[in-house]
Formats: sequence, structure tokens, C-alpha cells
Amino acid sequence: MRIITIAGATLVALATLALAQSGASPDQAAITDLVLANRILASEEVGVLNVYGHVSYRSRTNPSRFFIARNVAPGLVTARDIYESNLNGTVVEPRFNPEGSDLYPERFIDAEIYKARPDVMAIVTAETPEFVAFSVSSVPVHGANAPPVVDVRTFAGGQGGLVSTPALGASLAQALGRRNTVLLMGRGAVFAGPTINGVVGSANGLRESMRTQLTAAALGGTITYLDFTPRPPGAATPAAGRGARANTPADPTAGDRPWNYWKYLANAELTRENRQPPPSTPPAAGNRDSALIEEIVLASRILSTPEAGILSAYGHVSARSRTNPRHYFISTDRAPGSITAADMIENDLDSRAAVPTDKSQFQEVFIHGEIYKARPDVMAILHAHTPELVSFGLSSVPLRPVSFAANFIGAGLPVYDIRKYTGGYASPVGCAHCISTPELGRALAEVIGSKGASLLFGHGIAVVDASLPALVSRAYDMRMNAVIQQMALSLGGTVNYLGEPQAAASAPNQAAWEYWKRRVSSN
Repeated sequence: MRIITIAGATLVALATLALAQSGASPDQAAITDLVLANRILASEEVGVLNVYGHVSYRSRTNPSRFFIARNVAPGLVTARDIYESNLNGTVVEPRFNPEGSDLYPERFIDAEIYKARPDVMAIVTAETPEFVAFSVSSVPVHGANAPPVVDVRTFAGGQGGLVSTPALGASLAQALGRRNTVLLMGRGAVFAGPTINGVVGSANGLRESMRTQLTAAALGGTITYLDFTPRPPGAATPAAGRGARANTPADPTAGDRPWNYWKYLANAELTRENRQPPPSTPPAAGNRDSALIEEIVLASRILSTPEAGILSAYGHVSARSRTNPRHYFISTDRAPGSITAADMIENDLDSRAAVPTDKSQFQEVFIHGEIYKARPDVMAILHAHTPELVSFGLSSVPLRPVSFAANFIGAGLPVYDIRKYTGGYASPVGCAHCISTPELGRALAEVIGSKGASLLFGHGIAVVDASLPALVSRAYDMRMNAVIQQMALSLGGTVNYLGEPQAAASAPNQAAWEYWKRRVSSN
């Protein structure tokens, strides 16, 4: 696991280490296990949860209540983020705004399943790429107990794919029935079970099975599975040997070796967090463009991390000035993962420095100026050479939405072919494929039109949005969609693509932005 810096994580670290010695109440222990389950599933070792997804745990003392984290990325959850809810999805202890963005929007999945299934004590909802890939493919997960696919769009009011109301939660609970796992088309999977370690293990096990099947399918040969003959009805089952592990009612996790190992790793991470210094103080509130410059630095570093996987040593991020819409900020010609606020240049929309400077500009700075000219609604832009998206720019297979998070792709994104604007020749300035003149930048702005992004043939992507946090989420969702679509196509069946495109501008995912900020601040 990577170290994540969180100010004031003392409560979780100390509480987690002390619970076993202090005879804590069952619900205190449940909260600790819920924090650990979030961290385990978001860890590099397990990798089931990313910036999306959540875990909940029914109260051990009151079965009509359950514990769940507020709307925060699972890799950042601490005990302070956990609250108690009733089975209507309503906050019982209103430490968080019950009407605002504090609460996880799909908490009704948990509330309605707990209501319908008294046997369920823990639930995991995950948008893992492998889960989404199988959810949109006609090829099923191999195995006798393969989970069925549920399409939320078939529920009344579920066209957007989100289970964001009690009625949609009840419909999902009905579709789950007595099963413990279902795939949600374009969204991922839901796991339910009688123990929290059991649902964590189920989620991990399903992902591992899917990864194995995807790898075998990608080889192109014939797959032979290790299948066994079912025992005839009434046939005696051999007794367990002396080495068999068994959980006890007093401690249902006692014999679970992976769970105990993962808890050890999560506890170690929480302890390290407690020793980290707090994040740096943000810029003073009075200077809106100073704060914006810090956001550009953050966005550039976030998108350069291996986890986000958008930028490499090349590419760039810009943002329109908050005080002068005819200007924008962009860094000097440096690798985006290493820029600082001192590297920023303020340009006009002709991509000329507003104040004379000796800092060098990117060759493709005209991408930014010309798009800002054409799109007053755009406040942030990035250009990147993301490999998974370059592949779709080269392929006859169009990038199509297989994840609801990337539904803005719609029927496909426009493709910018620089040769159409150069007479088939290389770019007249700089590298052969560089959009290095105002005319080429203007042509790209026309290709994008009102869309949220464009593929650049043989080159990369241009992505736009109404804020830097929204831009980061859009770029990440776009790349993950490409990864998932490649997985689904590799299975060899047909792929069920999602519906209509969303509006050009997307709402920023504040939980994701906070997660990415913390990841960068720990490096």
C-alpha cells in the first residue's frame, strides 16, 4: 500500500490498535472493521475499489441500522467519516448534511438490501474495471455460480444507471433476491453477505477469477477450465481433515488468513498516516488566480501518477483565469508531473504571454488558446498522449461508453486528423504531428465542437471541462472506459454499449478530487 497523508488520522490509528485490548463495544469494532474494509479493498494489493465504490456494515446491536462512510473515496476513509443510517438511508446522527453532497449518493443500495435481507450484514459496491467489462460483455464469468447482470436502466427512473433513490434500491434488492452477488451493467458489482471479511474475500476472489479469464481469452487459444463433477444428491461429504480452518461464532474472522493479513497491512498504513505532517496550507482566499495556479499544479501531478495514467513526460494542463476570461494559465515547457507554481505563464487567447517572460512555451500551446476562444463554457483543458486512448484513435473500433462514468462519449468522440489541415504533410512547425499553429488549434476547436473531448489521430487526446476537478475526473473516466472496453472486446463476445451522451460539462467529483489531492500530497 502507498502511504497517504491525512491530517489528524490519530483517531483511527489509535482506535484500531486499541480495540482488541479494550473490550470495545460490538459497534465500535464494526466501525473499525468497516474502515479497514474500505482501505483493504482500495489497496494496491487488492485493488477492488478505486476513487469510486463503498462498503457498509449492519449494526451488531441494532439490525435496523447500518454504518457507512460519507461521500469520500474509500482509500481515505477514517472513523470520523463513518455515520449511522436507518434502513431508509437517512442519517441517524446528523454530523453530515443529510441533503448535501456529504452522503454517498448510492447509499440506497445498502439500505434496501438490508431491509429485504435480514441475513446480510455487509455490502460492497465496486466499479472495478474487470467487473464493468464482464457486465457489458455477452461472455459470462466462468463458474457454476457466475453472477447475473442487472441493467439499472430497466428500472423505473434508472435511465442514468445510478441507484440514487429508495425505489431504485428496492428494485435492485429484488433483482439480487437470495443471491450474494450481481453485476451492474456499466457500473460494476454488488456483493452482500453475512460477514464483512466474507464480502471482502468474495470481491477479491471474483476480480482474480475475471483477471485470469481475461488473460486466457487474450491469448487467443482454446481455454480449458478446471471443472469438477457435482456430487450426486444425498452423497456423503468427506469429513474435514485436522488442518481445516473454521471460524467461530465469537470471532467470525479468526480463521480467515487473507483478511487478517490485509488488516495488518491496513493498520500499518493508518499508523504511517498518523506520523505524516499535515498537507500544506492552501493559498490565501483573496487571490482567486493564485488558488487556480495551485489547482493546475495539483491536476498536472495527479494526471501524471501511474494510478491516473493520463500524462507522462509529455502533455499539458491549462485553466482559464478566474479574474480575466480572456486569459489562461499554463506551465512552461516542462514535464507536467514536476511543475510548480513558479513555472506558470499567463497567456492571452492568442497564446502570447500577457507579461513578457523568458519561459518557453509548449509547441502545442495553441490547442488551449483556440479552444478557449471557441468555447466560453470551457474553464480547463488538457492534452495528453495516453496510450489506451491513442490506440482507439488508430483503430477502426470507435471508443464507446461501457461505463456510466464515461457516458459523455455517447455514440463516439470526434477524431482530429492533422493531415486534413496540412494537405497531408507534416505540421509546418515543430514535430510532425504537433498542433503548433493557431490555424491547427482552431481546426481542433471546430472538431471538438460542443463535445467534451476529441481523439487526435495517432497522437493522443484533447479534453475540456468546466473546472479542473471535473477535467481530472473526465480524463480518468475516459481512460478507464478505454481499458474496460478493451477488456470486454478481448473476451470475444458482443459488447453492450450504453446510451445517449451527457452534457458537455460534467459536475466535479469532489470525493475523487480530494482522493487525488491526498495521493499527490503523500509523494
